[in-house]
Amino acid sequence: MSDLAQTPYKSPSIPTRSPEDLKKLQTKQMAIFLGLGAIVISSSLASRKAVLNRRYIPLLFDANNKPPSYNFVKDAALAVSHASVMAVSSFGFAVVGFAWLSEIKSLREFSIKMKNAFGAAAKEEVYLNAPEDNSPETLKLESSLEEVFGKK
Repeated sequence: MSDLAQTPYKSPSIPTRSPEDLKKLQTKQMAIFLGLGAIVISSSLASRKAVLNRRYIPLLFDANNKPPSYNFVKDAALAVSHASVMAVSSFGFAVVGFAWLSEIKSLREFSIKMKNAFGAAAKEEVYLNAPEDNSPETLKLESSLEEVFGKK
């Protein structure tokens, strides 16, 4: 395909951090983690309070055989909003906690660490450093594809 000399592919690695940078990163992640923890706790308490306020408790001479009138749309909207806030804040809490424990700064670092952990980095290096296939079948297929797509 190309006559350019290819340099061997080397999988990316995470640069080492100085202790000051690491301390700043951990402090920032700890603050975010604690903030999300406060949001999780407050949203669960608000949801609990909403559920308890929804409960019907009849007074002494009230009829307890007929349910009170409720606004079902408002109840559904409150349920969805409480559930959404709890789910998103809990997920964020877990993600930031994992990043804090693993000393991950960005999604790129997460990708590199997961590739190294599951052995995909070595397989990717082998695949990308493989010699080019110049068999007659491959060359014929390449030329037919170039004809179809208009490359010359």
